[in-house]
Amino acid sequence: MKLSESKKRRLKTGLFIGVLLGVLMTVGVYVMTDKNPASFALLPIFVIMSGLQAITGPADDDE
Repeated sequence: MKLSESKKRRLKTGLFIGVLLGVLMTVGVYVMTDKNPASFALLPIFVIMSGLQAITGPADDDE
């Protein structure tokens, strides 16, 4: 699968934003939930996935 330059750039941006939001939300939830790890273990994964989809998903019309 060959990616165009704009797609690669979008992917990197999406990954960066996703990781950044994941870290911020994890810290926020960690503080709010009285440091109970089980309640937010999966949150960063969902945030990163949604961040990637938000950047790369709808913009597939440039081919």
